[in-house]
Amino acid sequence: MSVETKIEMIGNPSSEFFISDYELQNLLSDDTDRNAEYWDFQQPGLEQFTEKLSKLYVVSNGGFTFQAIWSGEEPSRIENLSISEFLNTVRSSKIGTKTKYVVVGHT
Repeated sequence: MSVETKIEMIGNPSSEFFISDYELQNLLSDDTDRNAEYWDFQQPGLEQFTEKLSKLYVVSNGGFTFQAIWSGEEPSRIENLSISEFLNTVRSSKIGTKTKYVVVGHT
């Protein structure tokens, strides 16, 4: 089973910005628990992924939604975060395994 990364642009749906499912899949720790609250990512590479998400926000013209869940599953929780809060969540490896993030607003 694999991690499915889904991103939807809020303000600019035609914007092309590609993040592969494999980017996060390759950062997963060998000890990742399917039932854990948060993904267990290896730190190397996570900062580069965070920078990519920051650039995505800039081109979105209004924000985006982000989820990284097991393929075939649906999120059970929605969190509204500013871009700063979201990037801190990613940097600290606290991406929820069943969470959809709505990232809008400037802080």
